[in-house]
Amino acid sequence: MSLSQIAQWMIQVRQQDQRTPALILPERFGMRAAFYESLGNAFVDAGIRQVRFDVLRPIGGLWQATSNRLFAFQASRINRVLSRGNHEGRHLHLAWTAAIARPLTDGTPRDAAFVVGIADTSAALPSWITPIGISESAA
Repeated sequence: MSLSQIAQWMIQVRQQDQRTPALILPERFGMRAAFYESLGNAFVDAGIRQVRFDVLRPIGGLWQATSNRLFAFQASRINRVLSRGNHEGRHLHLAWTAAIARPLTDGTPRDAAFVVGIADTSAALPSWITPIGISESAA
């Protein structure tokens, strides 16, 4: 399945089911900036100009705090790559968060970002998430 097909499917999930689509990755598996940029461009090609990738990062503990600091560095590098192409109304951004955003209901502003969640298999997800599993063998 191509990234444009995945983007179209995520748009359909968001519009029809009123849920936030989230890619579920194997633990210790990360995506590079090129993936986020390519998927974001697939959304732009589908008419969605603003995309935010909410990467779920747990909080608590010394190890997790250290891990989150390392991820913050990676996120800033990814955002630098994504911002290079942010022009003419296109805006792609990666945010690390303790909770993936709930989809906005009726009255959604036209300029609101389309949220794509990113989490690992051990994450407990709320009911407003539609999980999309990515297996190691397919990755």
